[in-house]
Parts: sequence; structure tokens; C-alpha cells
Amino acid sequence: MLVGLGYGDVSLWSPCFIQLRTLFSRTLLFFRITFYPGIWACLTYRTSTSVLACPLILITLKEATSSPSFLGKVGGLAASVGAASRTIAPALGGQLYAVGVPVGFTGLAWWVSGFVMLIGVIQVFFIDTQKSKTATVRAYVAPNGQ
Repeated sequence: MLVGLGYGDVSLWSPCFIQLRTLFSRTLLFFRITFYPGIWACLTYRTSTSVLACPLILITLKEATSSPSFLGKVGGLAASVGAASRTIAPALGGQLYAVGVPVGFTGLAWWVSGFVMLIGVIQVFFIDTQKSKTATVRAYVAPNGQ
């Protein structure tokens, strides 16, 4: 959940960098020095949270699945929806950018992306997860002579 919040947060505050640069670039020497490292920190944070998000989503899906026999269907559906989203997202982002440029709001695609991610994070609170009660742990006994 925290990874999802962090990933959505980056999408919401990334467009603010350009606004901060225009506001403070002439007045604060500190801001001029730290602007590009700030962008790199933002991208590093976004990449780290996205790398962590994928396995966590799969774990959450596994715990939310009612029966182990449905895991393949649920995993396949999740992979299909993810692939469809990655196919549609660049075109949608380009359209949002094209809408934002004439009005001087180029960060529109980032803001929409962040709000969609936050909607997904809110849904995490309503997922009913149950611990697996069928796990069995057995000790390994080596054969004689080894």
C-alpha cells in the first residue's frame, strides 16, 4: 500500500518541478544547484517504487484469490489488463499532453496518471486478504550416510 501511495505521489508532484524552476531559478542559488539532482531523485524514487509494486501486486492477488485453482485465471487476467493498459497509456498520455499544451498545462498527463493511481490505492483498503491455512512445513531428513 505504501509503495502504491509513493508511486502515485511521484506522479502528482513531478509536474511541480517546472513551476518551481520558473519561480525560484533567478532568486535562489540553492534551487539552481539542486534542480537536476531533484529530478534524478524523483525518477529514482519512481523507478524503485514501480519495481517493488509489481511483485507486491502479484502477492496481493494471490492472497485475495478464493481458491488456488483460480490463480492461473486471475494471474492471466491481471497480465492481460496490464498489457492492455501499457498499450493504451502512451496514446492517452499523448492526447492529454496535446490538450494541456494550448492552455499552458503540460503536466496534465502526470496529474491524471497520479489521480488514477490514487484511486487504485484507495481500492487496496477494500481487498479482503486471508492467510493461507493449508501451508505445511516439513523437516528434511537426510538419508543415512550423507
